[in-house]
Amino acid sequence: MKQTAFFIMSVAAILIALSAVAPAEPKYPVTVHGIGFTTGVEFSAPQKAGLNALLLVYPKNSSPGKEGMSIMAVLYDREQKKELDKAKIDLIEYTRSTFMGSVVAGTAIKKKFGPRAARGERFAKKIPRPVTAEVYLVPLKNGSSVALGFQWQADMKADAAERIIAEAAATFRE
Repeated sequence: MKQTAFFIMSVAAILIALSAVAPAEPKYPVTVHGIGFTTGVEFSAPQKAGLNALLLVYPKNSSPGKEGMSIMAVLYDREQKKELDKAKIDLIEYTRSTFMGSVVAGTAIKKKFGPRAARGERFAKKIPRPVTAEVYLVPLKNGSSVALGFQWQADMKADAAERIIAEAAATFRE
């Protein structure tokens, strides 16, 4: 009788312990331009969006323009950086205007992507539809830089978008 009671109590204790453990949130890898990171939501495969530019959208089956959030990744190799610097062109400004469609400067921000400090801008635009965006210029080991632009629709909660950006920054790797 004591063995049966012990067995039942042991099983109950195990079940209680297992119910307290939250299931791990799925992580989805993103790889572009030789860098990678993970997010808690699944983005599309990278799509060409211009010279050295790739676009990913969420939800993953959204067509561009219909997504809730997008990531623009633009690679600037050492030679391009040198030429743009000679022309006194700021890479964040260039990325924001050329690839993200906003000529209005935003608020300066900073964030660490993995071990790398990145400067950036946060801005909003209304055309063709209201979005909030952040763009960062992340220096790479080989002297190149990658601009990462995160853009989300007005109907997406800001804390959800910020969580995705924080996940990407925390898991960033070359």
